[in-house]
Amino acid sequence: MSEVQYFAADVSKRDLVIAAYPDDVGAQRIANQLAAINAWLDTLPPGCVIAMEATGTYHRRLADVAHARGFAVYVVNPRAVYYYARGMGNRGKTDPGDAKLLARYVAHERAHLHRYVPPSPLCERLTTLLERRAVLVRSRQTLSQSLAELPELTRQKQTMFKAIAALLSAIDSELAKLTRSDPITAKLSLRLKTISGVGPLVSSLLCALFKRFAFRDADALIAYVGLDPRPDESGQHRGRRRLSKQGHPEWRRLLVAAAMSAARTRAWMDYVARQRAKALPATAVHVILARKILRTAFGMYKNGQDFVPSMAQAT
Repeated sequence: MSEVQYFAADVSKRDLVIAAYPDDVGAQRIANQLAAINAWLDTLPPGCVIAMEATGTYHRRLADVAHARGFAVYVVNPRAVYYYARGMGNRGKTDPGDAKLLARYVAHERAHLHRYVPPSPLCERLTTLLERRAVLVRSRQTLSQSLAELPELTRQKQTMFKAIAALLSAIDSELAKLTRSDPITAKLSLRLKTISGVGPLVSSLLCALFKRFAFRDADALIAYVGLDPRPDESGQHRGRRRLSKQGHPEWRRLLVAAAMSAARTRAWMDYVARQRAKALPATAVHVILARKILRTAFGMYKNGQDFVPSMAQAT
């Protein structure tokens, strides 16, 4: 059996810098355009693997075309490659070097990675709106802090923040409209909203996640959004556990905000009391509750159940 060839592209808006592994051939640069991508794919042997980092939208053309043509495609979290590069002792950074490193990473870690599957149009639209909403929320916070000491612009600031609030409301309405547009998604969203603390925004997020990825279990879902605790232990040392924060920060913010709301409800009252009895800080309690909500939502998705208070009492 011939050896599998691994190709990786360092992606930018205009160009793709491509390197191969294990072949020690020089990198090549092609335009990030459909014709150039197809011409390059025509030169590849069957059965090869193509990898790239997630770059917002710039990687999507290569990922979608390569997948449609039957190649095994992997879209990798840039943070994972960053730490891999540190572990390999890389002392410099170039586009060809980054592509070569990525090809090597996928060659060695492929068994632990998920192959790329293009999202459905509905899932892609939901995810895009959620990401744009996150940008708007961050921008509002930045502007609020930056302009706080300019009282002479109070009227203009009020006008601006009112416009931002209107845009956020419009995005939320569009998310709700999209969720209702598909009967299966609408039914799932209604079911998820029966979880105390989960509102329309978080239910849309969960619908997008469940429709986008076939998580093997709730732990995989928790790890994907970065709410999994990262141990810090060596010998007799037992350090403080911190979140991996591997996923999108906005997903974590929304889920923790849902947990803060849920903590005040009767359904979660006893569960929250048990966590607080461990003398944990409020933030830790809310993170633990966010993980519990994710586990509950995943179980409801898999089993087709509505939320009942007994789910909140399970350990």
